[in-house]
Amino acid sequence: MIRPGQSHVVAPHAVSTETSRSAAAPHRDRTWYRLLDGICCGALLLAAIQLPGAILDYFIRSDIGPPEVLMGVLVLLAGVALILRRLISGAWAIRVRWLDAGVVAFALAATVAQLAPALMSLAFVEVSDIGILIPTPGHRQMDCRGFPRRCHEHVLNELGFRGRLALRASPDGQLVAMIGDSYVFGSGVGEDDTVPAVLARSLSDRRPPVAVVNAGIEGLAGGSLPGVIRYLDARLAPDLIVALLKDDDLDDTDMLSRWDRFRRSFWFRMLYVLNFEPIFEVSRQAWRHWVERIDRRSVLTDQLTAIAAAATAAQVQLIVVTALSDDLRPTAAAWMAAHPDVAHVPSGEDPRYWEAEKIPHDGHWTEAGCRAIAAIVAPAVRAQLSTGSHGTR
Repeated sequence: MIRPGQSHVVAPHAVSTETSRSAAAPHRDRTWYRLLDGICCGALLLAAIQLPGAILDYFIRSDIGPPEVLMGVLVLLAGVALILRRLISGAWAIRVRWLDAGVVAFALAATVAQLAPALMSLAFVEVSDIGILIPTPGHRQMDCRGFPRRCHEHVLNELGFRGRLALRASPDGQLVAMIGDSYVFGSGVGEDDTVPAVLARSLSDRRPPVAVVNAGIEGLAGGSLPGVIRYLDARLAPDLIVALLKDDDLDDTDMLSRWDRFRRSFWFRMLYVLNFEPIFEVSRQAWRHWVERIDRRSVLTDQLTAIAAAATAAQVQLIVVTALSDDLRPTAAAWMAAHPDVAHVPSGEDPRYWEAEKIPHDGHWTEAGCRAIAAIVAPAVRAQLSTGSHGTR
């Protein structure tokens, strides 16, 4: 208690404690300000880096995909950091420190790249005994394409293929598998309107009934077809495989091979995170087409040989449906002439193939287009099945 006339003397250690506390508070505030500024600016910097690739990806697929979603998440993160900065400081001002922004942007990209392999299992899984990737069984996806928009849900069965898995109706029944890319998969049409589904209905008069498996995989190229044949042989042992091979399939790089590199290489994952992968892939294809000018005839021959070798090893009959440009048709015809055991359906000889109706602003076959393609393939399938005995596999 202080009596009148006495002065209030504060102990020196008390003064120093109060001073240090008052000095520490602004320091903590400045630390929070700098952290939130760095997160906001770093997320926006990374989103700006991703923007060109996201625009290109949207232009290619005409739909919102992972690049656009990731960029949106970063913009949202920047917004959250900005709001927290406002709540703490009472002002909307953000101080841009380019070094902090760069460090945060790299840290965010590296973190996503490290977590990405775990997320990849949502889309693809490895078949260890075959050594290939397949779409994750049970995966569901809503696919919207074309203008006006048409949307269908894709549901993958226990083998990672689309829809209900077709099985032999009886022990002596025959099983056909059709392989290829999104045209076989049926992008843009319902499960019952795909080419394999229509083909199955056109063969329903045979006894025992013929089962047709839709083994199309979106984004597949010719280089991956032998692996799909090995996978089908190991799981279903089909009697006949129908393979669709088009001009744009003459590549060893496709969705499966890119995802395989994705899971093995951190720096390749960084290309995805930065949205450089769409730019890289478009540039690679442009280089092959305009500069390197690869010998597509040689690529076609090699892929046909690999597909036939896989079918021979699996002891399964093979039909190759080709949709090739004029310069490649003689090469395909010469190869087929040297391999009479492989049945061939050349689209160049059937105008129905090129006239098959396609989805506006997309290019995949409509329901009517799928029926036209199935009508082209069906006679060859009937002929091949008639040459073999029932249930040979």
